[in-house]
Amino acid sequence: EIIDTVNIGQVYGISGSSDGGLSPRHAALKSGIPQEKPALGISRLCGSGFQAVVNSAQDIITGAANVSLAGGTENMSTVPFVVRNTRFGVGLGAKMPFEDVLTSSSLDTSCNFTMPETAENLAEKYGLQRMEVDQFALQSQQRWKAAHDQGVFKAEMTPVTVKVKRQDKVVEVDEHPRPDTTTDMLSRLPVLFR
Repeated sequence: EIIDTVNIGQVYGISGSSDGGLSPRHAALKSGIPQEKPALGISRLCGSGFQAVVNSAQDIITGAANVSLAGGTENMSTVPFVVRNTRFGVGLGAKMPFEDVLTSSSLDTSCNFTMPETAENLAEKYGLQRMEVDQFALQSQQRWKAAHDQGVFKAEMTPVTVKVKRQDKVVEVDEHPRPDTTTDMLSRLPVLFR
């Protein structure tokens, strides 16, 4: 009951789950925060979780909250495929292509670049070489491993039980870290956008 506001960033509010857009409220309720406390969903694509931290800081600075919970969530594997313009029916035999929302929504139509293309453009502009980018990625994985091994994140992580093939599985660590990564492994990853 000490938490006054909740700010949850979510990369894609639409997911394979029918209640995907409600995950900020559900995160608050499942954390034991009373229903009367406000929960805000924030979408700023890859920066959604960080924007939630900014919003919580603003809540505290402006006096809207003494304590604010900030978090982030994503489940990119459940971003749906869609068929557009079918709300009022379609003609017999009409071709209705499926659209990969994950890919199509990453295009910024004001400049006609996707985020990966933007990353490639910035790498070219600032002269970043593949080897130094791989080295930075390796350093990031090594830092995560060192912090994890020292228990730095322990107080921030809560095990969650999920169903996997009808079996309960306890997830204690995010799936992204790959502490056994090597420079050789990174160098063998294909270049996808150029």
